[in-house]
This record gives sequence, structure tokens and C-alpha cells, in this order.
Amino acid sequence: MTTLFLLNSCGLPYDRLDGGNGNKVPKKNFKFSNKKNIDIYSFKKNIEIDFFYEVDEIYESDRNFNFIGNHKIKGNGLIQFYENGCVRTMNKKFMNPDPQKIGGRGIIYLQNGILNCDIFSGGYNNKMYVETYKIKIENNKYYFLQTHNLSGNMCYVYVKGEKVPKEYKKYEAIW
Repeated sequence: MTTLFLLNSCGLPYDRLDGGNGNKVPKKNFKFSNKKNIDIYSFKKNIEIDFFYEVDEIYESDRNFNFIGNHKIKGNGLIQFYENGCVRTMNKKFMNPDPQKIGGRGIIYLQNGILNCDIFSGGYNNKMYVETYKIKIENNKYYFLQTHNLSGNMCYVYVKGEKVPKEYKKYEAIW
């Protein structure tokens, strides 16, 4: 089981992009200073990096991934995994192969035997922040539990989607 936790922080460095959609991405030189241990062999065994993973459902959860809300909703998000344990998040409606143009950036790591993921992305309040998730992999589903959400614990369930196109693979995950 892997768990991620959300941490909010003000004033994180980002580039605001124009072009009509107002996307924000971390500055080119942004690096996760908390790169932690990850067993890359186990990671690659459980996640096929040649595929995008799409949000299948989102629901309110307890801290053990159990559904406690009134309903589940579908999502538009997807995640791309890289060989080195880095991740990139995007909305299916706004995709671009270049991570400098669009998408959140993150890193997967083990902490106290629990798989976690920190993702640096933009929010509705025009700020950038790092979200931390606890991850659980079960029956070909990838559960990302966001536990520091103001509206409660939210669980994002990802399933394997389309194959990652070649033009996306030419960009390195160097964050």
C-alpha cells in the first residue's frame, strides 16, 4: 500500500503560461529536494511506464482508502510515470508532450514502508503547492489518497489507459 499526503505552501516558484488556458508549471530549475528512497525494480514491476494512467473515479475516503462519501465521480486527469520514479499529471483536455508547457510534476518515494507521491501543481487560488498522496496498488488499480484536503480525504483511482506516444517519451523527467 502506498500513501501520499498533501501539503500546501504559498509562494512556490512557477512560470505562468499564456495562450488562453492560463496553465502553470514549475520553473525549469525546480527540483524536489526531498527525493527519497524508491525501489525502482519494485516500482517498474508494478507500473507500466509505457502507458498513461487515467482517473477512473474520485471519491471521499477515510485514511484507509475506504469509500465514505455519498457518490463517486469521474475525472479528466491522467498521470504519466517515468523510469526514475518521477511522475507528471495532466488534464486530458489540455495535453502537451513538453512538461515545460503543461502538467504537474512529482516524485514517488518510500517513507516508513509506505509508497508516497509528492506532486507540485497549480490550484484554483492562483498558487502552486505540493500535494502528497499515499498510494495503494490493488487489482490493476492505483489508488492515490489525498489526506490534507480541506473537504476531507479524497481518493483518486487510476487505471491503465492509452499507450504513451513517442513524442512524449523524448522529454526527460529531470525534476
